[in-house]
Amino acid sequence: MNLLEYQAKEILKDFGVRMPGAIVINNKAGLARITPSKFKTGFAVKAQVAAGGRGKAGGVKITTKLAEAKAAAKAMLGSALSTKQTAGGAVAIKAVMIAEKVSIEKELYLAVVLNRKKACPMLLLSARGGMDIEEVAKTDPGALFEIPVDPVTGVPSYVLRDAASAKLGIEGKWLNDFVDFTTRLVNAYLKREMTMLEINPLALTPQGFMAVDAKVALEENALFRQPGNQKYAKESYKELGRAEKRAKELG
Repeated sequence: MNLLEYQAKEILKDFGVRMPGAIVINNKAGLARITPSKFKTGFAVKAQVAAGGRGKAGGVKITTKLAEAKAAAKAMLGSALSTKQTAGGAVAIKAVMIAEKVSIEKELYLAVVLNRKKACPMLLLSARGGMDIEEVAKTDPGALFEIPVDPVTGVPSYVLRDAASAKLGIEGKWLNDFVDFTTRLVNAYLKREMTMLEINPLALTPQGFMAVDAKVALEENALFRQPGNQKYAKESYKELGRAEKRAKELG
């Protein structure tokens, strides 16, 4: 069950994960909520669809101008977006997130995914974060490395510290911040029973590490013991096609 970005960030907020301030609008009346007082450093207007590759497909607009932010949000609402992950089709944009633009000093990649062959979650890290992480994985697989995640205890802080220093080039005061930030993400993954948590980019900003973007997939078979996830299951069900809904009804 894949969540939209704003839904993923709702969950991460419960774990104290640092993120840019943002609002979500789902109709033209909501455009009035986009004001300079809420977004002092600029605007990141992002189409809310459950697919990657939004940036290259025109689903993300970064600007410091209020008029441009409102125009972008207005144009996105009610339109459709086709990316490399929509299987040749187009997905309707029913909501738009407007996040505060942040100053990024360094872009990294972080994900926690379920590795069925190794029978445990794996923490994936790379110093080469950004929109082209899929290409990096193909052309330079050594740039992406993995750390096993214990389903009970997570990842020891000394392991995260060593990886940050040796593999990601993180030094000084940011080491502790990286360890704390990553620990919160791993805890969110384990406690909310996700099958995937991806932060791309994981941004180093003057305020510390931030989840500028977030992609989450929840384990549907765990819904009976995850009441906090059930509302997302209901919202996700509404977006399914008729055949998919019928398949779910039949188990």
